[in-house]
Amino acid sequence: MKVRKPLPALVASLVLMAVYLLAGCGSESGSTAGGSGDNYPGGPIQLIAPAAAGGGYDTTARVVLDTLQKAGLVKTPIVVENREGADGSVWMAQMATDLTGDANVISVGGTASMYNDARGDTQHNFHDVTPIASLISEYYVFVVPADSPFQKLSDVVDAVKANPQSVPIGGGSLDRAAFDLVMLAAGGDPAKNNFVEYPTGAEQTVGLLNGDLAVGVAGTPEFKGQIESGELRALAVTRPERFEQEPFTNVPTATEEGYDVTLANWRCIYGPKEMPDYAVTYWKDTLGEMVETEQWTEAANNNQWETNFKTDEQLQQLIDSTYKEIEDAYRATGVIQ
Repeated sequence: MKVRKPLPALVASLVLMAVYLLAGCGSESGSTAGGSGDNYPGGPIQLIAPAAAGGGYDTTARVVLDTLQKAGLVKTPIVVENREGADGSVWMAQMATDLTGDANVISVGGTASMYNDARGDTQHNFHDVTPIASLISEYYVFVVPADSPFQKLSDVVDAVKANPQSVPIGGGSLDRAAFDLVMLAAGGDPAKNNFVEYPTGAEQTVGLLNGDLAVGVAGTPEFKGQIESGELRALAVTRPERFEQEPFTNVPTATEEGYDVTLANWRCIYGPKEMPDYAVTYWKDTLGEMVETEQWTEAANNNQWETNFKTDEQLQQLIDSTYKEIEDAYRATGVIQ
């Protein structure tokens, strides 16, 4: 006698298994975290890098994922996904509207998306989402070619004051604020600066080496290799104190040079508007553990990052003070009134 197989039950079991497997693996990058730590009360988790692969937001997201995985801090699957658009502003708008109250999505954010808000180019900002914790600061450095006559940052400032058009200064669209703030602190007129925008650090470096640019400004990782090789010289950094790591140990701060400018390009993790309290608490605690691990310390050093872990009131103060610095720079150049 033939025994009938319970096909409906078998199919149901296979479907459940497929759903489980899909929840536990797969992403646009193919990376997930699954350690031995406490399980997240929800999930799977989407960790959004609101930019193309390879940029600062993307690198930060993947380092966070890798560290959580290696340190075994999160058991629930985490998926890294890229969402491009206006330095993070497009995705922030979705976190403030479409994803309100979602407990299973977090995103990298930071200074870059604040520039659009300061210019009035977006309707949503950090006050419309749930800031969780800042992670890193990446400071700016002012560089010149090795054979440049400029020996100090004050030499550049004096030359720009005397004849702004004679000193082409290059950087990304978000780097301009650092030099504008220096000129503002020096009593100059940042609106007259001869600033040339470059889409990538590599093109900026070429411009410095072939003579198209007199001065470059960018985050310290952009010029680290050329400073080490001796092709470029660093004049100053916008860090409050000097770096302890090579090749920046002997580079003075802008403050030491007489310009009270300490602008940093920092990055954080934030959640959607009205993210549940249990989710916010979980990520504060987990990220706080993460930045204390050896894996994180090694990754931060490799990327020239300074760990800058802040939550709650300290994080809000960081957000507010950064908005003020950016707005001051934009008012000085006439970008905003």
